[in-house]
Amino acid sequence: MDLLKVIRERKTIRAFKPDPVPKERIEEILRLSIHAPSAINLQPWEFVVVAGEEKERLGHRLIKAYKEKQIACSPGNVKPLPKTFGKRGAKTLELMKPFFEEMGVNIDQYINEGSC
Repeated sequence: MDLLKVIRERKTIRAFKPDPVPKERIEEILRLSIHAPSAINLQPWEFVVVAGEEKERLGHRLIKAYKEKQIACSPGNVKPLPKTFGKRGAKTLELMKPFFEEMGVNIDQYINEGSC
C-alpha cells in the first residue's frame, strides 16, 4: 500500500447508499477495528452492530441528542475517566503524569479535551 496515495485519495463520506452491508464485511471491519488508535492507548473498544428498525431508532435518538447539544466530548465537558479503563489506564496515567507536569499540562484537561 502506498501511504501517500492513500492520504491523497482519502475521502470523507456523509451520504450513504441504503443497501445493506453484508455480514461478512461487517465482521471484517470489526476484526480490523482493533488496530485503531486510542487515547493514551487504553483501547477501550466496545462495538455494537445495529440494523433494521433498531438502527432507525438509534439514528433518531442521535439526531435528537445532537439538536439538544448533548455532546459527549468537547472542551469544557469534563468527566472522570470511565472505570472500564481500570488498572491499565491508571498505570498509564501514573507513568505519564511527571511528563505532563514538567510541560505544565493539566493531565485531566488533556484526557478530557485534548484527546477527543
